[in-house]
Amino acid sequence: MKKTIAFLLALVLLLGLVAGCADQAAPADTSNTDSSNTANTDSTDTDATDATDAEEDREVIEINIWAHDMDFPEDDRMVQYLEDKFDLKFNITSYANGIYQENLRNYILGGDMPDMYANWGPGDTNTLFDQIQSEGLLMDMTDLIPNYPNLMESVHYDDDSLKFLYNGDRIYGVPRKWNKDTTDRVLFIRQDWLDELGLEMPDTWDDVYEVLKAFKEAEPDGVKQIGLSMNDPFWIKMITAGFTGVNTWYQDETGRYKMDIFHPNMKEGYEFLYKLYAEGLLDPECYISEADRPKEYFCSGQSGIIYNASQYASCYPYFEETKKNFPDAEVAIINPIPASPEGIRSHMGIDSGYYGMWSFSKDFEGVDRVLEMMDWLASDEGNFFVRNGIEGIHYTMDGDTVVKNEEECAKEEFNCNGVTSHYLSYFTSIDFTFNQDMSLPYAEDIFTPSNEIGALYSARNPVQGFTYDDTLAQYNASINDIFTSYTSQFVTGQLSLDKWDEMLEKIVAVDNGALEEAVNQYMAQFE
Repeated sequence: MKKTIAFLLALVLLLGLVAGCADQAAPADTSNTDSSNTANTDSTDTDATDATDAEEDREVIEINIWAHDMDFPEDDRMVQYLEDKFDLKFNITSYANGIYQENLRNYILGGDMPDMYANWGPGDTNTLFDQIQSEGLLMDMTDLIPNYPNLMESVHYDDDSLKFLYNGDRIYGVPRKWNKDTTDRVLFIRQDWLDELGLEMPDTWDDVYEVLKAFKEAEPDGVKQIGLSMNDPFWIKMITAGFTGVNTWYQDETGRYKMDIFHPNMKEGYEFLYKLYAEGLLDPECYISEADRPKEYFCSGQSGIIYNASQYASCYPYFEETKKNFPDAEVAIINPIPASPEGIRSHMGIDSGYYGMWSFSKDFEGVDRVLEMMDWLASDEGNFFVRNGIEGIHYTMDGDTVVKNEEECAKEEFNCNGVTSHYLSYFTSIDFTFNQDMSLPYAEDIFTPSNEIGALYSARNPVQGFTYDDTLAQYNASINDIFTSYTSQFVTGQLSLDKWDEMLEKIVAVDNGALEEAVNQYMAQFE
C-alpha cells in the first residue's frame, strides 16, 4: 500500500497539483422539508432491511469515513440511532465542502486510504480518483448495487448523467442523488415597485432593461439605485447563458463539441451587459466577489433586481428583511426566465442528477453492512427518518400529521439554517434539494418558481467527467484568463466590443484547438 501511495505521490508531483476541472455544483447549507411524506418508521421496505433487523448481536463494524459537511457531535441521537440499527461505528473526518478535497488529497498522499469517502468520480483530480482507481485501490460496486433495490432505484435517478460516473462498464462508487429538476439560481425583483410604477413583470431581457431604467429614475423607496446586483462574476455567466442557451460546452450544427465562448450569441450577451453598465443599471462591483453585497443592496432598497441563490436559508432574508425595512415591500422571482431577442429562455442549470458518489477501499470488509444502511436510507422509511427524526424525540404523530418538537430538532444536525433534512441524508442524496417544506414562510414564493425554472429552462453542461491533464489544464486556464480579461473590459467599457474577434483569435492561438479535440474524442465513447 505504501509503495502504491508513493507512486501516486510521484505521479502527482510530476503532473503538478492541478485543480480538477470537473464542473460541480456545490451544495449550500440550506434546505427544505416535504411535510407530505408521512412514511411510518415502523414499516419495512426491503428484504435487506428485514434481514438486518432479524440479526442480533452482530459484531460492530467500525468504518473510517471522509466526507464534507458531516461533522456530527458525539451525542447526535440521529447518528447513534443509525449506528445501533445497523451495528456500525462511524469514524468521520469532515471538512467544509470548500476545503474537503484538498484535505482528502493530502491524507491519501500521506499514505492512508479511507474505508469510504465522498468524491466526484471520473475526472475528479482533486481527490485523485482516476489515479486511485487505475491502481486498483477502489472496490468495484457494479455487481453489488443491484442487490439493494432502494439503492438501485436511487442510483438510476438520472441515467443520462450516470454514464459519466462509470469507468467503461464498471462503477467504483455509489452515486448520490442531486435534484436536477430544480434550481438555486434565480432573479429576485421588487414586485411592489412594479405595481407602484404600473409595470408588468419583465418577460424579456429588453424588458429587464426597461424596468431597471424605470427603477433608477423613480427611486421608489427614495434610495439611489445601483442597478442589477450580483455577488460574483459567476452570475455574469448566468446572464450570457440566457442569450446562448448553453452551459460551458455545446454541440454546433455539425455535432462537434465546442466551448460556449465560441457560441454565436455570446457576444450579444455581453453587448447587453455593456448597455446596462454604461447606463448605471448594472452593479459597478459585479466583478468583485462579496457574498452579502446583493442582499444588502436589495434589502436596503438600493437594488430592485438581483441574480442570486434561491436556497431557502440564503434567500429568506430577501423577503423577510426587505419587508422589515419597507413594510409594503413585496418580493417575487422572475418566472419564466427573461427571453433573449431570439426567444431563448435559459440559465446555467444543475449539470447532473448526482452530486458525486461514495467510493470504498478494496480492502474494506464491511461494505455489505454499509450498503444495507444506505439501502434503508434510500427507502421511504429512511427518507422519513432523515427529514423528521426519531419518533417520540423529534416528532410525534397526530393521526397522519407529523408534529415536530422544534426544541429537540434544533439539537441535531437538521432543522437549522433552513436545513430540514439531517445531514445523514448525504449517504444517499443531497436531500434538501428534493425536500421542500411548503409550510415555511415564503416557501411557495421561493420553491414553486425555482422548480419551474429548473425543470424548464436549465441548460446543462453536456460534457461531464472529462479529465484535464497538465497540458490541457494549462490551456484551459490560459483561455479563461484571456476571456475574463477581455469580457470584463467589454462590460465596463474599457475595450470596444469591436475587439471580440481579436479575443477569439487569441483564444484559438492558445492551443490551436487541442482542448476541443480532446473533449470530442472523450465524448465519442458515449455515442
